[in-house]
Amino acid sequence: YIFIGISDEGMQDLSEAIRYAPALQSISLDVIRISDEGIKALGEVIQYAPGLQSVSFSVKDISDEIMHVLGEAIRHALVLQSISFGLEGISDEGKKVLTRAIQHAAGLQSVNLCGFAGDLSMFDDISQCKVLFQ
Repeated sequence: YIFIGISDEGMQDLSEAIRYAPALQSISLDVIRISDEGIKALGEVIQYAPGLQSVSFSVKDISDEIMHVLGEAIRHALVLQSISFGLEGISDEGKKVLTRAIQHAAGLQSVNLCGFAGDLSMFDDISQCKVLFQ
């Protein structure tokens, strides 16, 4: 587990390592702030990590563009079973992107949304996974 702030360059390096780590099953990035570029780097490799089953991280004020990158990664990550996001400051568009990604993620079994403010009713009809709100 990583419990430190990560620079954009550090996230890029970490993301490349994740892509080529066949035995890696889980990653937890519990940091105060990961920049949009750092999240983009992570999102771009989630779907290609051969054994990655669980991803957890915290983000504040994530842009719609980056939510689209994450949404595509979640949607196409065949072995990803569990995601846990600490999300603050996500727009309505970002919520829609996340909802669509969750609904279409084939292997996703568990979603934990911490610190998710606003209307949660859009998640009521998600039947493919168990959604937990803390």
